[in-house]
Amino acid sequence: MRILQTHVSEARHGAPDMLVHQTWATRHLWFMIDRHIPVLWCSNRETYSGLVRQLHLKMKTMSHWKPSQGRITLMPEGLGFGTNIAPNDIFAQVWGGRPDSFQKNQNPLAPSVAQGTRGEFSLTCSIQPTRIDFVLTRAIPSDSDSGPFPLIESTTNMFAQLDSVISGISKLEEFGRIARVAASVHFIQIAESFADANSYLGGVLPENYGPQTIDGEDFILQVNHPSQTSVGLQLNGIIKWSVDRVRVVKLVVNRVGGSANPEQLDVLAATVTFDYNTMPKVGGLRRKEQAILLTEALTRMRAEATMLALTSDRMANV
Repeated sequence: MRILQTHVSEARHGAPDMLVHQTWATRHLWFMIDRHIPVLWCSNRETYSGLVRQLHLKMKTMSHWKPSQGRITLMPEGLGFGTNIAPNDIFAQVWGGRPDSFQKNQNPLAPSVAQGTRGEFSLTCSIQPTRIDFVLTRAIPSDSDSGPFPLIESTTNMFAQLDSVISGISKLEEFGRIARVAASVHFIQIAESFADANSYLGGVLPENYGPQTIDGEDFILQVNHPSQTSVGLQLNGIIKWSVDRVRVVKLVVNRVGGSANPEQLDVLAATVTFDYNTMPKVGGLRRKEQAILLTEALTRMRAEATMLALTSDRMANV
């Protein structure tokens, strides 16, 4: 069997079109989905049928992978950021508007947080002495049909928002030396059982990393593929596949009396996390260097997520 890996794109109705061309004179079958799915060659009907079943499973699991969070992080040089940096000011500079809520913690070691909403995204700027995080999650929808917790519907829109964060960071006023930058995206697929979660991970686990059939519970695999960037720093490219047990707590506010009743739900999920971060630079990174490094990290994430079939979005500039 010969497999040529290319990109996966979304076709009409959210599922790739299937085209089968049969050359019976040579008893060879060519199988193509849309025009970006791997092209498979096989010599008999039995092998062909098995490949079709595998690809159907691949397409079924692919459509349910969604991002739960995207994050951009700045890490300082030396002892950390001072206490005079306000997250509401940083939020306004990056996202171009005041946050909906703001909490400055009196404890200098605890995070201060500014939050707001832009379209389908909930935006958070969190400042701690050792890092500044810009976090994207899905805003809580008005309807109740969002599953155990809301997930981001469009990977393309999420990456576009992360790109806008990088653009905003490049225009920030100087507030201290930044020694390292990082970007992270967390994909998730809800599972009914460990067997389902293992199957979902097996569908997006590269063959050279181990067996595609995973047995047992609490599976975890982490790989780092470091690379050199255009500015001469090493970029760590960490990808982690895991089965996680997540506890979701929802607060349902009673309109009469204003009391909050917590609802607790335990969720089993297959997850794939991309965490790309740079090695520290002595003397700090200039704003332009920060933007270049973060852009290169997101570009690699886009390509990796598409290659692993975590998204069927049509993504440009991959």
